[in-house]
Amino acid sequence: MAVQTLRLAEHYELALRLLDLALDGARREGHTARQGLIHGHRAAIALARGSLQDAQVEAETGLRLVQAPHFGVLQLAAVAIVVLIERGALTAAAELAPIGEGRGIGEDRAFTSEFLVARGRLRIAQGHVREGVDDLLWCGERLEALNAPWPGDWRAYAAPALAALGETHTAARLAHEQLETARRVGAAGALGLSLRAAGLAIGGDERLGYLEEAVSVLESSSARLELAHALADLGAELSRVGRRKEGRDARRKALELAHQCGAIALADRALAELQAGPGRPTRTELTGPNALTAAEWQVCRQAAEGRTNREIAQALFVTEKTIERHLSSAYHKLGVRSRFQLPAAIAQ
Repeated sequence: MAVQTLRLAEHYELALRLLDLALDGARREGHTARQGLIHGHRAAIALARGSLQDAQVEAETGLRLVQAPHFGVLQLAAVAIVVLIERGALTAAAELAPIGEGRGIGEDRAFTSEFLVARGRLRIAQGHVREGVDDLLWCGERLEALNAPWPGDWRAYAAPALAALGETHTAARLAHEQLETARRVGAAGALGLSLRAAGLAIGGDERLGYLEEAVSVLESSSARLELAHALADLGAELSRVGRRKEGRDARRKALELAHQCGAIALADRALAELQAGPGRPTRTELTGPNALTAAEWQVCRQAAEGRTNREIAQALFVTEKTIERHLSSAYHKLGVRSRFQLPAAIAQ
């Protein structure tokens, strides 16, 4: 509960220190399910900070440790789904949905709300907007019934989707409710998300002001991915109102941040919008650490810490051949020739 409270308040460094201590204890006791839950919290923090590779590694590690029907599967699947959405891997994200669906999400279980938000976002990303909104509204009903102290961010995703469906009155109401709650709590990441949602859902003359405030708030936060999204939306709005140079500048910043986070879907969007205007940039691809898969990143990180291939293989429950294959692929992507160059390469 203490870690969850720190997460919601966005006191991430303190939360991570507590989680490190808890993980050491769970390992000493051989409690694999507890280890999986801890990796789930670490994954959620990494996602909130825009570290998609770390979030994916933590979630996948947790899913290896926690098996259905344990309730922790819901949070781990939720984080993994959102990471894959951001990386543009909708098919892989959809393959994870049945993990949570098999947990009886209609029951009052921990992390059900997080899973419903993730599945709702997935369905919206797939173009099934109505089904996605239904998931998000269901999440809201559950949280209200449970009298949850923090009502979650489901409104921030439901409001723009409802506006896209033409249900502008409901969209505006949810956006205002989300924003009011976020202002009261005061956490910068949540407030920035809520301001961006208000800009997208309410529209009109207020849209630009909300998006500008979202960027201003998020620039002082650790929510890099949310800042990238806000910059992309601000860039689109600035261009729409005729402030094209400022719009392109915002989109370029969004593209740079998206690359840093490994957010392929957002990077593709920002690049496409930039290419549609004058002075089009050339096509870019993810390079350096962000070009690595989650498995390659995990192997490289452990190799950079000095572990041998055998030690890494034992820790990840795979063969040494698999480790060799991941390292070979990673060396090519990082432009290095040996594991001794890894610490500097993955720190870029």
